[in-house]
Amino acid sequence: MLRGQAEGGAEGGDWTDEAHSQVRRITAQRLLESKTTVPHYYLTVDCRMDKLLALRAQLNRALEKDGGKISVNDLIVKASAMARPPPAALSRGFSALRQQAQCE
Repeated sequence: MLRGQAEGGAEGGDWTDEAHSQVRRITAQRLLESKTTVPHYYLTVDCRMDKLLALRAQLNRALEKDGGKISVNDLIVKASAMARPPPAALSRGFSALRQQAQCE
């Protein structure tokens, strides 16, 4: 454990450093390893959110008297949970991406 004081008159007083536990070190090592050695690709999509934002405003007005609020994230999580995922037309292998001709 290291102890010290803030330098240059910075506020905050004393500080203490505690060494990382073995579990934390191994978790960090595995995360770094998976991020640097496993192939990754990212997909993005553009969405029009006008109707969702209007629905959110309407729901929040209805919940205003009870003190509740609904976030955009709440609606996205709910929609994702209710949606039936489409069959996988694209899959990743170790040497290539496989695009299926037909997907049922």
